[in-house]
Amino acid sequence: MNDATTTSIELRDGRELAYAEYGDRSGTPVFYFHGTPGSRLEGTIADEAARRLRIRLIAIDRPGIGRSAFKRRRMLRDWAADVIELADALGIDRFAIVGLSGGGPYALAGARYIGSRLIGAAIVSGAAASAPGYVQRKNVVKRALYAIAFRATSAWAPVTAWWMMRGLRRTKPDRMTTWPDPRVLNRPDMRRLWRDTLLEGFRNGSRGVAQDIRVLARKWDFRPEDIEARVHVWHGDKDRVVPIAIGRYVAETVPRAEATYFRDEGHLMIVDHIEEILRALVDQARGEEQGEKTLRRS
Repeated sequence: MNDATTTSIELRDGRELAYAEYGDRSGTPVFYFHGTPGSRLEGTIADEAARRLRIRLIAIDRPGIGRSAFKRRRMLRDWAADVIELADALGIDRFAIVGLSGGGPYALAGARYIGSRLIGAAIVSGAAASAPGYVQRKNVVKRALYAIAFRATSAWAPVTAWWMMRGLRRTKPDRMTTWPDPRVLNRPDMRRLWRDTLLEGFRNGSRGVAQDIRVLARKWDFRPEDIEARVHVWHGDKDRVVPIAIGRYVAETVPRAEATYFRDEGHLMIVDHIEEILRALVDQARGEEQGEKTLRRS
């Protein structure tokens, strides 16, 4: 996989934040938030679509993952601050964001905290079971089971991440499991791509991925109900990793959410629908630009 587009900036706190650029460098800026585990190399799936749509896609490694430096005691809202700092460094004023799977909660945090600079957010197969309010919809027994599961996930995150890393490093592409989404991962090229992007996430060991798992299992530091930005929710009804009920919860809870559900699509439906997803964001951005021009003329 081509890693030639990767670069990094030094944040104000001295950490290195790495990112890779895809698509059209002069296009509409869209930041891409990878899954858990994952890495900036995931942006490869959007390269061709981004070129066609004239989008500058910037895929970022989260702290401790890929080439980005670790950050202790981070929360979801801290990611929004990192993204704003990167946008400033790149001279980008307004932009959109896309989050896949474990990147979904980070995209929702961006929708909550980035403010007027955000054009819109896309949540694709987003993992949001720990969102405030989702568990409260369950009965008493299920709420207790969820609480136990979240505590166990957090406590065992270092072991889970280490085993993921060990398994990936020992497994050849043709032996990699297709369970997360057989429809996509039964394609040899996609299986190699996902193995490469997952392995890159473990470039410096498993600590960053373990922390990412813990952040997602923790109680969020914002409520979806308080998000004012426009959010596009995309989910497949055959998702084995993140049930579609979670996507429906986000769509019902975020005030300005719009949902698109796909029949017979799994967790990695983004691979076959990335152009549609990006087009929704870029149409929104260009629609706003046209509206502003009309106002200036009147």
